[in-house]
Amino acid sequence: MKRLLALALALFLSGCGAPAPAQPPAPAAADVIAAYEEAAQADHATARGDQLYLYDKGVAAAQVDPDHWKVTLTFWADSWEWERPDAAIGYSTAVLDYERTQDGWKFTSFCPSDGLDLDADTIFHFTYDLPTFDATDFGSWSALQLALYLLHTDGALTEGASDDLFFRFLESPAAVLHALSLLPPAWQETVSRLLAGAAWCWHPDGGFETVLEATVPADDREQKAADALRAAYAAAQEANPSEPAPAGAEFALIVPGEKRVLTLGPQEGAFPWGYDLEGTLTYSGSADTYGAVYEMDCGDIQVSYFVSPDDGTEYLYKLSTALPYDRSEGYFSTARGLYCGYSEEALRRIYIPAKKLETFQSDRYDACYIYEPGGDAFCRHIAFYLKDGLVASIELEDLLDACMPDS
Repeated sequence: MKRLLALALALFLSGCGAPAPAQPPAPAAADVIAAYEEAAQADHATARGDQLYLYDKGVAAAQVDPDHWKVTLTFWADSWEWERPDAAIGYSTAVLDYERTQDGWKFTSFCPSDGLDLDADTIFHFTYDLPTFDATDFGSWSALQLALYLLHTDGALTEGASDDLFFRFLESPAAVLHALSLLPPAWQETVSRLLAGAAWCWHPDGGFETVLEATVPADDREQKAADALRAAYAAAQEANPSEPAPAGAEFALIVPGEKRVLTLGPQEGAFPWGYDLEGTLTYSGSADTYGAVYEMDCGDIQVSYFVSPDDGTEYLYKLSTALPYDRSEGYFSTARGLYCGYSEEALRRIYIPAKKLETFQSDRYDACYIYEPGGDAFCRHIAFYLKDGLVASIELEDLLDACMPDS
């Protein structure tokens, strides 16, 4: 019996002494990402170029436990370059499992390198034209949707959407900051610049900086987004060091075919002040202390100015146009990009401080909105006249020593 026990003990001890199979070392995040990239490159049938909508891709890895990593793939879509004026913009994600197995670390689920899901609810389909802009209820959009839309806007579309995003930031700064944190660096920079520009140039007293400093980022990505927004705001301030927007900059019409704007106030030289304008004199007279007054009909635009009796300077005090929108022929637009043909809703969105004259009566127009910021703008204002829900005429005027009534 003793011999049998000794033999059994010897066999047991010999088994315990056998070396255990070597376990693969736990990888670092960079190793996990590299493992995915290697696996994706080996999948030749799904190369990046097979997905036309794919703009870029991001890969991030997070450890769940010593034997398990989660790999999150973010696929960014942007079809603007080949689908304009339409575009599908946004992103989809896929989460993969990278686990320790008996054969080493392996992906137990996989997604190809062009695995963009165009049906994801975070991919939006935009149309960049005036009718769609006018018919869109931007207030129903998410902060992410607004941010993505701004990537390919211009003119008044940019003004309207960036203003909407500005007010959304004041209402829900955490939501906007989170949306910015989701964007790839180039997109984040573009949207931050437009948002910060709207905040500084159009709403310098709107509380943007105070709200930004009071908003606590939820994670490192949001911290980077907040830093980008601060940098963009500082850049906007540096580009406009004396004041957010010169008082007269708002009261101007952009002249079709020219890179300059025709602004209320003193002009250089004599009419047409270097612009390609020809007109018929419709009125001339005297304006007491202001000197000789002239009104000119230039077809698509009407101008009124007086000549100072002191030094002969010509002062443009009134501009008006009813030229309908026509991209091929050109059009006059305000400094914020609004022109005849915009809807009442778009007008109220782009010129948020504008007030509707409740007592307005006219045989020609249905309604009138007045934009008169006061302050350094003094008695300058813009009147928007509407017909059938659309802006039919735009009139800019400097009343010099009076202001428009509230009603």
